[in-house]
Amino acid sequence: GDAGDGGPAAAGELSSPRDVAVDPLGTVYFSDQDNQRVRKLSLAAIAITAVVNAASGQPGAVAPGERVTIYGQGLGPAAGVAAPAPVAGFVGDVAGGTTVLFDGIAAPVTYASGGQANAIVPYGVATRSFTSIQIKVQGISSGIYDVAVAVAAPGLFSTGISGAGQGAILNQDGSLNSAANPAARGSVISLFGTGEGQTNPQGVTGSVPAGVLPVPALDVKVSVAGEPAEILYAGAAPGIAGVFQVNARIPDDIVPSASAPVALAVGSYGAQPGVTVAVN
Repeated sequence: GDAGDGGPAAAGELSSPRDVAVDPLGTVYFSDQDNQRVRKLSLAAIAITAVVNAASGQPGAVAPGERVTIYGQGLGPAAGVAAPAPVAGFVGDVAGGTTVLFDGIAAPVTYASGGQANAIVPYGVATRSFTSIQIKVQGISSGIYDVAVAVAAPGLFSTGISGAGQGAILNQDGSLNSAANPAARGSVISLFGTGEGQTNPQGVTGSVPAGVLPVPALDVKVSVAGEPAEILYAGAAPGIAGVFQVNARIPDDIVPSASAPVALAVGSYGAQPGVTVAVN
């Protein structure tokens, strides 16, 4: 159910760091050891209402290694808790007392709040046609939420939360692309997305990319303003689990625009329409 901070008196009722305690009024308290907080849990139902691509915001099939956003009620602490820093190069599977399971497999969790949980789809779903998602908050479980599994389900990140409009795109000099800071024709831009599916070398669930960076098993294509763009790199975004990066050269012959449409496809799977880049 919805969770909030408990008072100091509640802490004394906990006999171990991850215990759950109930006071005489029936209020449940639990310890969020990773954040050194005691939190209060109400017994409202834990329920999943939607699962979307974390970049595009679109529902539909999920892909191995994809970052997803799960919406619902009672999914974690009301105030929201980010995951602890990765340990030994891996994102942990608990945030604020919330665990996300795909077919019973604990997934990396990057954020949890009352209405939202962010997770990375385990690569273990790759052989399935659908996956069953369940959320547990301090051992209290939601119902099962089934979603289809696709080979790839790409989405591009934008600067807003809608998954449309100005893309979260870096110019060749590393600055953020915008109408006030457009990219030159012929220069290289970096796009960021999630949902590219299986990789080479094979993806490892929750691993933070470093050293030899995995690349998508399927071909990646990008176009800008309808013109094919040369791909210089397509693979894991260094240091960010569940995110891929594509470095593409803007075609020389397109018309300058503050909102040139960008299209991306991984194999035959296209990212959402409506993402743009500013070009001069």
